[in-house]
Amino acid sequence: MDAMSGDIDDDHDLPALRRPSTWDARFAPVMLHAPLVVIALFSYWLTDDPSTTLYISGAFAFVTYLALAAIETRRAPLWLSPLSFFFLWYSVELGPAAIHYAAKIADAEPIKFSVKIIHPDDFAPGYLVFLVGSFALHAGMQATRPLPERWDPQPPPGSASSFFILWAIGMSVRLFGHLVGGFGAIVGMVHWGSLAALSAYAITRGGTHRHTMSFWAVLAAGTIIEFASNLRSGSKAYLMYSFLPVIWMFVRERALRRWMPVLGATLALLYLGVIAPVVNASRYGPAAADDTPADRIIRTYTEGDYGESASVSGQAEHFFERGFEPTPVAFLYSEVERAGLRYGETMEYLAYAFVPRVFWEDKPGVSRGAWFNSYLGAAAHESESTTSVGQTATGELYWNFGIAGVILGLGVIGALFGLLWRLATLHPERDPVRQLLYISLTFSMIDMSEAGSTLVGLTYRAVVLGPALFLLDRAARQKAQA
Repeated sequence: MDAMSGDIDDDHDLPALRRPSTWDARFAPVMLHAPLVVIALFSYWLTDDPSTTLYISGAFAFVTYLALAAIETRRAPLWLSPLSFFFLWYSVELGPAAIHYAAKIADAEPIKFSVKIIHPDDFAPGYLVFLVGSFALHAGMQATRPLPERWDPQPPPGSASSFFILWAIGMSVRLFGHLVGGFGAIVGMVHWGSLAALSAYAITRGGTHRHTMSFWAVLAAGTIIEFASNLRSGSKAYLMYSFLPVIWMFVRERALRRWMPVLGATLALLYLGVIAPVVNASRYGPAAADDTPADRIIRTYTEGDYGESASVSGQAEHFFERGFEPTPVAFLYSEVERAGLRYGETMEYLAYAFVPRVFWEDKPGVSRGAWFNSYLGAAAHESESTTSVGQTATGELYWNFGIAGVILGLGVIGALFGLLWRLATLHPERDPVRQLLYISLTFSMIDMSEAGSTLVGLTYRAVVLGPALFLLDRAARQKAQA
């Protein structure tokens, strides 16, 4: 990997940074977010039609979240930040996807969740609860996140060897993680090490060295290796994450930015026309007992028979429905209406979650996906579950503590995200550990399957990476003073 000491030149067209020294500067985006929640609640209060609530709320959510994504993009030196990624993702999930469900309800189509059918009268409240939770998460993050300063000097770049070590560790964990699985979440934290290192390479070297063949060779080889290793996960999202370094470079550099529509259209067609249909078909086709997800995906692709998964429009509809997180919240809303709150009963796993598996080999799983799948009736017992179903952080908090638990719980989780973001700083690309933390936080914003497991993950990052960064910073200061 080339040296990573190249300074970012003017070709990057970095966002203008202002010094936010007042309460308004920190919470102005929250004030923009608040009217969306008010409009959604009023639309539910004024009409008895859940489809109308979803139509109105979805339209306003799409516009509001895109505006918030644009604001956060301009405030972040790297453009991509945990909040800009969050708002860009949920602009689709809470916008067009909600409108899609509104049309299904208007046409009297059943709303399916695993083996359950959700009543339309429960679906709109579930969407609103999720919207309130997202607002609380945003407010909590804004209270603690780092903010750009008028003079925001970039720290000295990390050495090429340090980033190569991060890349090698991350790739090793992907390939041989089962050998050190006893360390649990600690190992999981470096899963994104290779992607973090490659992203930092594209960011720091793209402006000054992208005209060299060696730069493009490293970027192309790194992307191919990233994609190939992500085949082992069988995840469509992970496969698309492989292109993040290229996207990051195109977004930040003025000369390349005009090609973003072409790159975006190409990646969209790749996802809808190849990755999504192939991965979906591979999950339901014949498989040998020792097949890995990569084996099934490659075999499905070479055979070229994707069945009903080949339709682009069908893939778009599948994307809306599979990733619509208010759906489990709507189911749990109906459970609270039927049986009342659980008051922490389903979160007992927090009592043992922080014990490393190296000390407790048979420790029960922290993630509750398999348990929730059996609770829904899709499996007779947790041990027989062949799939994992997320409650979402919002859903778990509502199921146990109601709307007050959603607001307080996600506010606290948002504040923890913000504190770790502050630890990562606004220029993580100059430090391998900070870049790793930054990437993992960004992806975690849209991967909160439960509130408890999210809290565990954030705590592990703070406990492990916090002291590591302190020691590294101290060593750097002592070296500079020597």
